[in-house]
Amino acid sequence: MSETETIVAEEIAVESEPMLYRLSSPDLLIFRDGEEPMLEGRVVPYDEWSEIDSVVEGHFFERFAHGSFTKTLAERSDRVRVYFEHGRSKIFDSQPIAEIQATWEQPDGVYFRASLLDGLPDLFRDGLRRGLYGASVGAKVIKVDRSRSPQKTEHNPTGIEERTYKEMRAYDYSITPRPHYASATVALRSITDDLLVERLMEDPKRLLDLIARREQEPTEPQHSEPREEPDNQASEESRSTQPVHDYLNRKEGDPSWRL
Repeated sequence: MSETETIVAEEIAVESEPMLYRLSSPDLLIFRDGEEPMLEGRVVPYDEWSEIDSVVEGHFFERFAHGSFTKTLAERSDRVRVYFEHGRSKIFDSQPIAEIQATWEQPDGVYFRASLLDGLPDLFRDGLRRGLYGASVGAKVIKVDRSRSPQKTEHNPTGIEERTYKEMRAYDYSITPRPHYASATVALRSITDDLLVERLMEDPKRLLDLIARREQEPTEPQHSEPREEPDNQASEESRSTQPVHDYLNRKEGDPSWRL
């Protein structure tokens, strides 16, 4: 019997929640090289399972429920930016590279259309023409249904944890030069670890600290209210795959380090 619970990130705690980054297939990004160069593509598919195996996030299956981005698109679509590598590129840094003209939902997912800014390198534009880049999204989870012990299925033959995101908050869409996954059955690929490791390579001490903490500290599932457990049960009963620390978001007092 599966154990399912809805976990809601309270509004006051949302900003401290870790970001997740997901890359779509490059063939879902279209470049129109006209008088005003445009990008158009799908950044999030709806109701398609993807396996996530991440040092930061954990090992589980996930899917985005239809309508999970409805609220964020209605309330903050004008604040969603288009970056290269989520604003962590050595070339563009945190400068937007395109302006969103429209972003909307369809039955199969979230789409966007954006006009490229002037002055971008020819190398970058050529990569877009050749279909070498994919579109990715940076977002935070607001509501999620989590099944910790689901029945084994064709997409989840070992019965690991499943997450269905019911509400997301989008922060940016990005153009990302990541290798495409070979399996046609994969809807999205996590690039959270990729972004994290690249940042931490310039600060090995932080990288070692992350590894040490993941090995030594048991994690607890996130709830809208803290749950108290006896000390002798905490490590045995928890199967949470939530990260303990969010190293992708800079905190006050941290040294200045970025890609």
